[in-house]
Amino acid sequence: PTMHWLRTAIAVVSIACASSMVRAATSLHPGNAAIALAKIDASGRVEVTLRFDILAYALDEDPGPLPQSDRLDLLAGTDEALDKLLTDARSHFASIFALTADDQRVTSVLVSFPTLAEVRAWQHEHLRHPLPMKLDAVVRAQLPAGTRAVQFRFPPVVSDVILTADCPGREPFAMPLRPGEVSPAIAVELGGTNAGAQATPSDGAQAEPVAPPMSTLEALWRFISLGFTHIVPNGLDHVLFVLGLFLLSTSPRALLLQVTAFTVAHSLTLALTMLGVVELSPSIVEPLIAVSIAFVAIENVVTSRMHAWRPLVVFAFGLIHGMGFAGVLRELGLPRGQMVTALVGFNVGVELGQLAVIFLAFAVLGWWRKRAWYRMRIVIPLSLLIAATGLVWTVQRLT
Repeated sequence: PTMHWLRTAIAVVSIACASSMVRAATSLHPGNAAIALAKIDASGRVEVTLRFDILAYALDEDPGPLPQSDRLDLLAGTDEALDKLLTDARSHFASIFALTADDQRVTSVLVSFPTLAEVRAWQHEHLRHPLPMKLDAVVRAQLPAGTRAVQFRFPPVVSDVILTADCPGREPFAMPLRPGEVSPAIAVELGGTNAGAQATPSDGAQAEPVAPPMSTLEALWRFISLGFTHIVPNGLDHVLFVLGLFLLSTSPRALLLQVTAFTVAHSLTLALTMLGVVELSPSIVEPLIAVSIAFVAIENVVTSRMHAWRPLVVFAFGLIHGMGFAGVLRELGLPRGQMVTALVGFNVGVELGQLAVIFLAFAVLGWWRKRAWYRMRIVIPLSLLIAATGLVWTVQRLT
């Protein structure tokens, strides 16, 4: 009786979770990270452009993939209600954003913030899929003479921020920041120094290069974290695909073969897409990712064992998923010098996220995998729910 109630409880939880998946975000790749570019010239003029999810910010929500109904309701509401929220959001942004020079806060001016007209224009242009709505805020400031280092802080609600600093005396450097985190101190060289060039002493000796605000190792770790969170908790589509692989594989060898094929494939297209060798429109990639989820889950229902073609199919779908991963990195506008660091770190993070999903699935279902009823009570119901989710997403991305 105890096992019966336990199985029933897990089945109910699984159905509830899967039902919420079907009602989840219409975007398969939410692209949660905000993108910031801070330009500082030799005279100390600062211009920061932040591209972020304005609707999530206006509602004081984390721009994650679940749920998006509040943002859609906001768009469907009146102009007066939306305009009031945007006005309040502007005031909140101006009060929270901080620029410091040598640990002293510098007065900054919010010269541009998403307006009602810009929101409605985006909504009209992206009529079928308006979310996430990434628009720009621009802040300007003047650094005091003699400033040696600056730091930035963005409102926590904009979620993770990929900040690229373009300063005098050093090459542009991108650094992922956690929500609300103050950036590392960024060295600047003001007065007679051209942006992107290194200062030269009056005696003609070559100046020492200005150190980046964080080490390559720390930047690598942060990109690993970004890749991991792209899978857990933000990559619901990739999670379902990996679960589909897990459900059919009753032996570790079969699962390892599929996961290896998937990993090799998406790593290949992730690199090739980032390097500009191959490119496919997101309007094609995202529906194909949804199709891959449905296909693998449906195959789990119609067959009870892994056929020879399964790893080949998984490899083919892995190529598509890799292009989806690349879309996340490409929109960040990373400096060319950091492309390898970002690629390696993000890919490692993705793999760790996938392994976490597999380990969790083993922890929850592994002890039942050899039971006679495992396929009928676990594999088929969960695969049907995953297939339904994939099919719903396919229709959403094609309509």
